[in-house]
Amino acid sequence: MAEMKRMEDVFAYYDERMKKPGPSCSNEKFEEDVKYATALNRRIANAIGIWPIFTSTGARLGFDICVKTLKNAAVYILLSFLLVPGILHIVVEEGKLKAKILKTGPMILNTMALLKYSVMLFRKSQIQECLKQLESDWRKAGNDELRALMRRNTAVGHRLSRVCVATFYVGGIFYRLIKTLLTPIRYTKDGLMIKPLPSPLYKGLFRFNTSASPVYETIFATQMMSGFVVHSTTVTTCSYAVLLATHACGQLDIVVYLLKRLIEDDGDNGRLTRVGNEAVDRKLRVIVQLHLKVLRFISSVEDLMNQICLVEILGGSTILCLTSFYFIVDLQSNDALGLFTYMVMITSLIALLFTYCYVGEIVSDKAKKVGAKTYMINWYDLPPKKGLCIGLIISVAHSPVQLTAGKMLELSMYNFGCIMKSTAGYLNLLRTITD
Repeated sequence: MAEMKRMEDVFAYYDERMKKPGPSCSNEKFEEDVKYATALNRRIANAIGIWPIFTSTGARLGFDICVKTLKNAAVYILLSFLLVPGILHIVVEEGKLKAKILKTGPMILNTMALLKYSVMLFRKSQIQECLKQLESDWRKAGNDELRALMRRNTAVGHRLSRVCVATFYVGGIFYRLIKTLLTPIRYTKDGLMIKPLPSPLYKGLFRFNTSASPVYETIFATQMMSGFVVHSTTVTTCSYAVLLATHACGQLDIVVYLLKRLIEDDGDNGRLTRVGNEAVDRKLRVIVQLHLKVLRFISSVEDLMNQICLVEILGGSTILCLTSFYFIVDLQSNDALGLFTYMVMITSLIALLFTYCYVGEIVSDKAKKVGAKTYMINWYDLPPKKGLCIGLIISVAHSPVQLTAGKMLELSMYNFGCIMKSTAGYLNLLRTITD
């Protein structure tokens, strides 16, 4: 009976909040929960200036806007420092096809980072609205079981994000730092020393010796900072997708949780408690409104992320193909450092593509699970005519709810397999062309 009373309180609270939305809170630990949910995203996104400003007011708000604007400008300058000299070098100075291919992969990754960063800045208001909705949902999770459902899904998101962050940063460190430092210095026929750099440079832009100190150290440090921006942008967009998708999954789990308790078990004699029309109306109203709110949230996430996902799927599969080609080239030349570096990069790219497809899959599965669980409750014990509402919930739950790449490709595990097959096919074609 205590459980039934607690669930009545939950339904009553949700019903009141649906009628009178506002900042009221039933979860005393919501600040702790929000920090836990957004910790990884907030740190990395704030470092590159794409974390929204929430609580600042007055002079503090002006200061935060100035700092964020400076970060945005610095990011574009650093990305330009990689892209402009690198592309000019590949197009103008590099003559051999195989050499062009070996240097094209990093330029594609840099271009992807620029595109994704620009999309995130352009859609900063949508990011802020989604994060405000996330905070609002944590405020309403006053029941320990509801909090546990949400934290369970958040924990899944944290594990996915940490794998992407770890593999991508480790791959970047090996490719941009360790591989560069361990590459031997070359000398021209005239005895001019050429020190290796993380990214290629177009000599026409520099009228001085780029291998001389302190010019070399300055260029090296700037390229390393630019590489940090590239990798941070990649993991930030991935973490945003994971955060919002797993939050939607948590809300769908709450819908299922409430559905299971639409008709409560008495507990004393195992019989179902028949509730009055008014109580059933309130419970159905809460469930339907919460379900529709979650579906609108998923639609907002889709509008926010579909362009980023398109860039990630197309660019990521292309870079995976090229990196696999680089691995084969180093395998033929017995370059152990190159083999390890590209193996780490291949792992990180596969993990990134898998993460996008996996979160799309679990969102779709959770949405369909609402329909299945609705059918499995004892809807026949509802008062007359109330059971008809169940059919509407099932119908809505079976409507397509999915995250896509550019509204063209559904993010799912099936399509992840298709992406891997396509990448392998293009790799074989690339090997045929360069042989």
